Amino acid sequence: MRAQRDEADFRHTQEMINVLKEWEDEGECDLYFFDEAGFSQSSSLPYAWSPIGKPWEVTAYPHSKRLNVLGFLTRKDEFFTT
Repeated sequence: MRAQRDEADFRHTQEMINVLKEWEDEGECDLYFFDEAGFSQSSSLPYAWSPIGKPWEVTAYPHSKRLNVLGFLTRKDEFFTT
């Protein structure tokens, strides 16, 4: 991935994050790092592996609702989810 990134944009973003860290250290803001993940109860892979000569059947379930999870982390290791 490093070879594909825009190095100037990456460096600029690093500088912006460092400014935000300084602001947080000075009590001017609260800084949170954020990520999102999605889950489903049904498998997106309609096959499975099995030893030779011992077939394995996979039950296909109808599509389920997707569940999205949001996570927020502070520099003090405080973790919040929604």
